[in-house]
Amino acid sequence: MDGASTEAIPPEDAFALLGHDIRISIVQALWELDNEPASFSELRDTAAITDSGQFNYHLGELRGVFVRETEDGYALNYAGRSVVGAILDGTYTKQRRVPEYGAGFRCAVCDTELTASYSDSAFRITCTECDYLISRVDLPPGAVDDRDESALVSTASYWIQAKFFLITNGVCPNCAGPMEHSWRTDVAYENHEFVLQADCADCINTATATGIWAYANHPAVVSFFYDHDINLHENWWHSQLLIGGGAARIRSRDPWRGAVSYAVDGEVLALVVDESGQVVAGERR
Repeated sequence: MDGASTEAIPPEDAFALLGHDIRISIVQALWELDNEPASFSELRDTAAITDSGQFNYHLGELRGVFVRETEDGYALNYAGRSVVGAILDGTYTKQRRVPEYGAGFRCAVCDTELTASYSDSAFRITCTECDYLISRVDLPPGAVDDRDESALVSTASYWIQAKFFLITNGVCPNCAGPMEHSWRTDVAYENHEFVLQADCADCINTATATGIWAYANHPAVVSFFYDHDINLHENWWHSQLLIGGGAARIRSRDPWRGAVSYAVDGEVLALVVDESGQVVAGERR
C-alpha cells in the first residue's frame, strides 16, 4: 500500500518486554481500566507501583510495542490487548479438558451419534464407529468457561466459521496479513481432484480445505441450500455433513478451470473457479 511503512523489533525482544513483573502489572492495570486512556498517575496507582522512576522506565519500554500514548493518556494497543486477553482468558495459563460426549448429530456415513471433546486447546468432533476424526479446531480454553456441552459445540462452530470466512476471503485470522490462494492436486480425497491451499504472506499460518468446504459460505451455495429448506449457518457442524457429498473436479488446465459441485434432492449446483480461486460462473441443473 502506498505510504505504508513497517517497523519491527526482533521476536526475542518482544517476548523479553513482558518478562518483568512491573510490566505485567502495567498491562494488567490498563486492561482493568477497560482500555480507557489513563494518565501517568492514574495508571501508576492502578498498577500499585510506588517507585515513580521504576514505573516510568518500564512504561517507556512497553510504549510503542504493547502500549500506545495518546493526548488523553496511556492505553493498550492491539498487540497489548491480544496478549493480555490471552493471558486472562487462560490461553497461556489454563489447561481444560472435556471428556467425550454426544455432539447432538449423527455421522453421515454410519448414522452413529458423533462425539465431541476438548483437550490440549483443541475441540474435536469424532465418529467412534468409523474411527474417524471429523474435525479438529484450535480453540482457546476460555471457550469452556460457563458453557454447557451444547453451548461448547455452538461456540466452536462460530469460532471456526469466523476463521474460515477470513481464510477464504484472503485474510489471515492470525495476523490479518494477506493469504495467498492456490490449488493443490496432490490429494487423495474421494471425489476431490483438488483442494484449496491458503498461505499467509506475513506469518507461518497455513490452511487447506476441500473445494466444497472452501465455498460453503459463498452466496450461491448458501442460497442453493436455503432453497431446499436447509440453513447452512443454523447448525454448522451438521451442515458440513450435508455438503460433504459434493465433488471437486478439474475441467481444464489451459486455462485452469475447476468445478465445485453440491447436490441436494436431485438438484446440483456447480461453481466454476479459476486458478486463483475466483468463482467465474455458476450452474444449476
